[in-house]
Amino acid sequence: MGGKKKKKTELKPLKTIRTISFHRNIALFITWLVLSALVAYEAAPKKYKLSIGDISQYDITAPRDIENKLKTRLKAEEEAAEQEPVIIEIENANINMLNDAHDYFESLEKLIAGVRRNPDYRSPEEGIKAIDPDGDFSVLSRLDKPTLEMLFSEQGDEKFGELKEMVIKKIIPGLTEKKLMEGSIDNEINSSLNAIGEGHELESLKPIAEDVLQKVIRANSRVDIEATNKKRRETIEKYIKEKPVIIYKDERIISKDDVVTEDIYEVLKELNYIDSAGKPDYLLYMAVFIIELLLILASVLYLRKFHPKVYYDRNSMLLICVSILITTLFAWAIREFIPDQSYFIIPIFITPVLIAIFLGIEPSITVNILLTFSFSLMVGGSLEFMLMSAIGGTFAAFSTANATQRRKISLAGLLLGCLNAAIIALIGIIEKKSLESLLTNGGLAFVNGMLSIILAIGLLPFLESTFNVITPL
Repeated sequence: MGGKKKKKTELKPLKTIRTISFHRNIALFITWLVLSALVAYEAAPKKYKLSIGDISQYDITAPRDIENKLKTRLKAEEEAAEQEPVIIEIENANINMLNDAHDYFESLEKLIAGVRRNPDYRSPEEGIKAIDPDGDFSVLSRLDKPTLEMLFSEQGDEKFGELKEMVIKKIIPGLTEKKLMEGSIDNEINSSLNAIGEGHELESLKPIAEDVLQKVIRANSRVDIEATNKKRRETIEKYIKEKPVIIYKDERIISKDDVVTEDIYEVLKELNYIDSAGKPDYLLYMAVFIIELLLILASVLYLRKFHPKVYYDRNSMLLICVSILITTLFAWAIREFIPDQSYFIIPIFITPVLIAIFLGIEPSITVNILLTFSFSLMVGGSLEFMLMSAIGGTFAAFSTANATQRRKISLAGLLLGCLNAAIIALIGIIEKKSLESLLTNGGLAFVNGMLSIILAIGLLPFLESTFNVITPL
């Protein structure tokens, strides 16, 4: 009795291995593993070993619209630098200039009066040296002798008064109306002295006017650094918000033989295109594997609930899994060798056509939805691909189900190609693409429909013999 019991225990694992559920689960597990691995591999952005200053060996295009943040910032700063600084008045600067000018002329008047009152001075020069030993009015030495003698005579009072009035009532008020800044004062003074130009009656006394202006004119305005910085910060923020430098989807980020600049490097880094650590993106792989698991689980639950004959039939489930794997391998190969055009020519319709012929419309549409979402991850979520796959796959399922002649399937391929081309063209019109782009992409989508049907017809004999299924074709 003990020996028989042991024999039964030993045979139980073998019995489990032979069950339909075990075969189904193994097939689904392998399908999930291969599908997830290939989708994740293609979904992961290609990484490039590039550094700032390197010569790019690649043509790299943007997988989506992305802002060149560093370039936007640089342009914003250039815009801000061109903004006029915030200028504020220096309190009492204008009043002080006028007061100092009055003091200057009063002191000069006292000097002239002092020289006149003292008959001991044999010349104005002698009197000036005696009364002004510090040389505060050294400008008088720049006057020619007749002008100096005239100034220190009784007849000079009128000219002196005219000069004083010209400077205090005309020249200085004209200067105080301007925003005088450090660094611009000399130019403003020279410009204002043009009022006493060549031929003017006070031209001979112009050195005095120049001297008083040099001594009393000072900055009446200054840059408000805090307000200027605030204004420039606001300009930068506004520019970044309203005029970002965008690299649009499918636009070239960098061309081969171009130098990798800092801003381009930052864009590539944001896209996770820089291979700095040399490690795969485990988080992305994990996300893809989980999403694929959920998609397969949802599809299996649907089949179990609404199509139990398919779900509990080993050959049917194996057929579904093999069809998925074949299409996935085609998709992977096209992504590897024709990445730029893969959106339009991945033959996703192979699986819905095969399953529709062997198992019916609803299982076909279910698997088509599974592959549509799966491959959309592979191609970066392309709207064109998703709509073409969803609509075209559904049409393929309805047009090839219960087909009795290969000619009918071939005709379905022609119609499917036309439908694909129409979908791509309509999306292109919405996205305002050029006529050349519409024709090129539409043509590729048409080829996709025909290619999928041709491959499906070619696979039919292999699947019929492998799974011992007979079709009327």
